This record gives sequence, C-alpha cells and structure tokens, in this order.
Amino acid sequence: MKEASLPKTLWFKASVAAVFVRNRGTNSFLKLKTTPYEKRYGTKSTVENLKVYGCLCFAHVAKEKRNKLDDNAITSISVGYSTQSRGYELYDLEQGVFFTASSVEVV
Repeated sequence: MKEASLPKTLWFKASVAAVFVRNRGTNSFLKLKTTPYEKRYGTKSTVENLKVYGCLCFAHVAKEKRNKLDDNAITSISVGYSTQSRGYELYDLEQGVFFTASSVEVV
C-alpha cells in the first residue's frame, strides 16, 4: 500500500485481497498437497486472473455507457477481487469511488 501511495482507509480491502490470494496458494504450514480453495470447493483454482494490489489499471467502459467522444477506459487502481462476481474491485482515481469491472488492462 505504501508503494502505491494508497490511503490507510484501504487496509480492510488490502487484507481481504491478501486472504483471497492466500487461499489460492499452497500452505506449507499445514503440509497439505492442496490449496485451501481446492479443499473447500473441490476444484483447482486458477491464478491467471490475479493482479498486483495497488497497480494502475484501465477498466473498459461499454459502448452503451459512453458517448462518441468519451474515453474508452477509466483510470483506476486495483484494490482487490469481487466476492459477488468474476471481476476486480477498482478505485476510480478521478471520481474517488469504488467499482467492480471484469475487463481490466494492467499498465
């Protein structure tokens, strides 16, 4: 969080993101051959969709939600993963609000 110059108010989102990533990795302390995610849900988790916490991202804006000369993407910072859907929790730098997006490009 310090490297990305994020405010201390995001500590909760940082801890939730850390747990999300930790549950998808092996745990040498418990000496298990499977991940906690695999143990709970019975399927292997993929780590292809993981993003660096606090990295600069561009979230795609659908054509239906923008005008002809509007930007195609919103400049934002990755602050975690959505628990409601397959997507990323992002912080909009311009408006200062949180939102969820599934189509994200990392800089």
